[in-house]
Amino acid sequence: MISHAPVVDESAAEWQNRVRKTVERRLGLEFTMAVNKRDQRHCRVVLTASPAEIAASTDPQVQAAKNVVRDILGERAQVSVELGKDNELHALDVMHGLGHRAAEARVRRAFDNKVNALVEGRWRLHWELTQGTVRIERRPVMPTSVPHIAEPLTKENRRRLPLAIDEDNRPVVWDLSMTPHMVIVGKTGRGKTVAINGIGMEAARRGFKVRICDPKRIEFLGMRTWPNVEIVATTPAEMVATIKDTHDVMMQRYDAVTRGTARPSDFDPVVLVLDEYRNFHRQVTAWWAALKSATKEKGMPSRCPVFEWVDSIAEMGRSAGVHLIIGTQRPDADFFGGSTRDNFEGRLALGPLSPQGAQMMWESTAVGVAIPRKVKGRGTGVLEDGTPGEVQVLWTPDPHWAELDQDEAALALLEPLRPETVSHVACAVELGDERTIDGDELGEWARILEAQLMPATTVTATRRLSPPAGGGDPVPRANFGTSDVVDDVVEDLADEYEGYAEEQTAAAEHVEIGDLVLYDDSLGLWAVVEAVEVDDDLVSIAWRDDEDGSGDLALSVDDALVVRRPLADIEEEVFAQ
Repeated sequence: MISHAPVVDESAAEWQNRVRKTVERRLGLEFTMAVNKRDQRHCRVVLTASPAEIAASTDPQVQAAKNVVRDILGERAQVSVELGKDNELHALDVMHGLGHRAAEARVRRAFDNKVNALVEGRWRLHWELTQGTVRIERRPVMPTSVPHIAEPLTKENRRRLPLAIDEDNRPVVWDLSMTPHMVIVGKTGRGKTVAINGIGMEAARRGFKVRICDPKRIEFLGMRTWPNVEIVATTPAEMVATIKDTHDVMMQRYDAVTRGTARPSDFDPVVLVLDEYRNFHRQVTAWWAALKSATKEKGMPSRCPVFEWVDSIAEMGRSAGVHLIIGTQRPDADFFGGSTRDNFEGRLALGPLSPQGAQMMWESTAVGVAIPRKVKGRGTGVLEDGTPGEVQVLWTPDPHWAELDQDEAALALLEPLRPETVSHVACAVELGDERTIDGDELGEWARILEAQLMPATTVTATRRLSPPAGGGDPVPRANFGTSDVVDDVVEDLADEYEGYAEEQTAAAEHVEIGDLVLYDDSLGLWAVVEAVEVDDDLVSIAWRDDEDGSGDLALSVDDALVVRRPLADIEEEVFAQ
């Protein structure tokens, strides 16, 4: 209850708001104001806080969070509280008073870092720049596995291929009409192949042509017989011929548009997958050198033209409905620089990135560096609003292993994804003629330049581009077991700290976002640093571990910590001319 001077008009909205906001700022609670006739006669007003506000006012975590916000923004910041289940702090709504400074990305990033370093828990911030407010909201816990459920196909979603879900369980899609090409980054075991399988099945389900280049030969066994997948090329010659034929399709479509016999909207999409690009690059480069040395064909360029065809598809494919998916283990300085970067606006990074890799992918050294390493399919993708955010990739079983294992749950998940109509049959590479019209024998390269993808049943043995022994046949069960076993073996052999330097001791004030920190010495537990705030003699560090656990460290600036710094994981000159 507040008493006021008799001359005050307590019914005036401006006066009520000024009094209410002053009290809220002083007491840290939200109030409603009531004025009745009896109170008017006694020159007083009554302010009432809700039970939730009163409960929040006695919660140490709530008060600590509000104090942190006011310490950062100043005492004039207006903070209201939203409680969730069990009266746990769910969100803070803040009238920040930063004015035009809030429009600066660096100011918002700094505030985000301070909040996550100083307030217990993991938080995300939603800025309303025109309103001068920011909502600080507790991050939801994401599922570790999301089955790929086939959604009904409509005209509206025909070119929107489901890929993942975001933190709010909203779909994350690859929209071919908006982002013609996609790059997927992820080390072995992070879920890259699962993501590509899912996209490929969704494309095939829509009747699109799907072509896959698999330099590792065993990543896409189940796609070899999947309807509307024309080819899974596995040898350098097969992959080069497949890419050339796709480039030819693109140029034929451009010719049709130029002649006026077709419009870009007439073309159904062609999806070309080029997985493990570094592996592909090395294999083709070695194959090209051997081919030149063995055949001595005249007119062969110093560098295999396939790399120029890939660049051309990236630059021109959109208008011809030809779409690239590039899979690679880590970001590359040349690939993500200049115009090439602009052609791959569709991006997905699975697993944690180093700060350098995050800068390459997202133009921020902090985005995606704290993704839990042991949650397969967890990564950072482009959300509906075009910003990067944490995602969980849809889990799509590999048909090859599902059928061998007779995994009923996996087969039930796959059946609705299988195309109802086969629009494109399985193909093989048909080489050009063996001889010129003058009877001269043509070498392998000359025949590849004239090669086409043709229905596999029509390609004769003399014209078929045959892989080396065992190169094109499905891998027998006895050699590998299930895909899960393969993944487990690879991961067991891999260095647990791959991508990080050796242990070193560092003062707490020198710890950086993206470092691995030994947060529990007795149990040998490591986590990625997600936020750091240095304030006078104290350091607050927010961490996130491999299994999506999180916590905070409060230390003196000179306290010693055992850390592992991320290595620069960018391979230079992979695409060098």
